[in-house]
Amino acid sequence: MSKFDADISRYSEVANNIQKEETVQTIQFVLLDCQPLKFALLQHCNEWQNKFTTLLGEMATNKLDDLTTFLQNNCTDLSKPPETLEELGNSLSLLEQLKTNQDEIEGRFPPLYEQFNILRKHEVQVDEKVQEKLDELGNEWQTFANCLHDSDIMLKKHKDKFKAGLLHSAEEYKKSVALLLDEFSNKGPFNSDRETSQAVEVIHTVRASSEVLKEQEATIRKGLNIFKIDQAPNKDIVALDLALEHLEDIWEINSEWTKLYNGWKLGQFKDLVTDEMELVARKYSRESLRYLVKSRIGSDAANNYARGH
Repeated sequence: MSKFDADISRYSEVANNIQKEETVQTIQFVLLDCQPLKFALLQHCNEWQNKFTTLLGEMATNKLDDLTTFLQNNCTDLSKPPETLEELGNSLSLLEQLKTNQDEIEGRFPPLYEQFNILRKHEVQVDEKVQEKLDELGNEWQTFANCLHDSDIMLKKHKDKFKAGLLHSAEEYKKSVALLLDEFSNKGPFNSDRETSQAVEVIHTVRASSEVLKEQEATIRKGLNIFKIDQAPNKDIVALDLALEHLEDIWEINSEWTKLYNGWKLGQFKDLVTDEMELVARKYSRESLRYLVKSRIGSDAANNYARGH
């Protein structure tokens, strides 16, 4: 800002020096009238003064508008009570950022006042609305500081409220997982007493319920992060997804085996190759048992399945 002041003052000084010079000079028998030149130089100085003061005025006004808008908009955003966990997280993040940068924000005031002081020093007329906004800037800052304090108190209350609700949701989520696992253990397609299409339908239904629970878990974990609470992914859901994957593979193997068996059953006896049939049967038996061990939730049902095959 001192550069602006120096440049404006320099052109004022040059204009004053020009003004002091004599307009008419006599050199021997020649009479020189320098009035047009003097006028042109004074006009040149005034134009450059106006360019500097106009630029400074625009810069100062823009910075004033930006600072006022910044204070007002952030105060409005912080004063709004959060209705969701996402809004709470955004408000807490904004509050922390503004409190951290509070000294830096306040540091924007002195340079701004200095710009308007330079304009006042050089008798530049400031728009009335701009002057009113400048006069109110101190009150805006005080309102902003009060807003930070009040918002801190308000958000802490909402934080406690959301935290209690979130912990309750986490407990309900655990119960939902336990119910799904219990239902899957009791009603899952672990025996061959149903059609493959029915078994696959059950698997897809359980998987859909698992996906819903995983979405709930993601929401809960995201919310808990706001409170610096770390929660690992639910191991039971992870195990369930793996079990469903392997169980679906088992039923796919069962479907393939059924097609082979029906082909042999409906074919000609003379066309059967018993050695090949035995190798295929052993292969499918090993694959079924391998997937069964990985997929079964509930050892009793697994034993029943193994005994049944």
